[in-house]
Amino acid sequence: MKDYLFENGPIKIERLQCKKMQLNDYKTAHEKLCIACHDVFIEYSGGIILVKRKNFPAKNEFWPIGGRINRGFETEQSLKMKAKEECNLDLDNITFLGAGRTFFETDPFGHGHGTDTVNFAYFARGNGELKLDEYHSEYIIVTSDTYKNMKRELHPYVRQFIEKAMVYQKSES
Repeated sequence: MKDYLFENGPIKIERLQCKKMQLNDYKTAHEKLCIACHDVFIEYSGGIILVKRKNFPAKNEFWPIGGRINRGFETEQSLKMKAKEECNLDLDNITFLGAGRTFFETDPFGHGHGTDTVNFAYFARGNGELKLDEYHSEYIIVTSDTYKNMKRELHPYVRQFIEKAMVYQKSES
C-alpha cells in the first residue's frame, strides 16, 4: 500500500501523531467506527508465524501479528512497531499482499455491536528472537506441509492471505 504525504506540498507526518485515546473514548469509537488495521504474515524459521489471540475478536484463533494502524506513522513504520511490540521481531522486505474487511459479532469491550475492521495484509521477513506479548498465548510456524492439515480450521481471512504469503515466500527463496 502506498502512503501519500502530500497536501499543498510535503507534510510533516509527525504532526499527526498524538497520545493514545482514552479507553472510554476508544470503546465508543470501536462501537461506532470501522477500524483501520494492518496485519503481517511473518516468515520466520522456515514458515509463517501465526499467533493464538487471547482477546476478542478472534479469541483463541490463530491470526497474524497486527492490529490498529498507529496514527501519524507511515503504514510500514506502524507495522514494524506492532511486530516489535507483539512478538519482538524486526521486519524487513515488507510487501503489501492486499486488503480485506472483517466483521465479527464479538468485540473486546462488551458493547454488543461487534467489530468491523478494514485490514491491510503484508508479508515480511522476521529477524530476532520470537517472544510473544501478553495478548497471545502461543504461536505456530506454518509451512506448506503443515498448512494442508490445518487449512480448514483457519479463518477465511487468514487462509486467503497466508496462501498469498506462502507464494511470495517461495518466489523469494
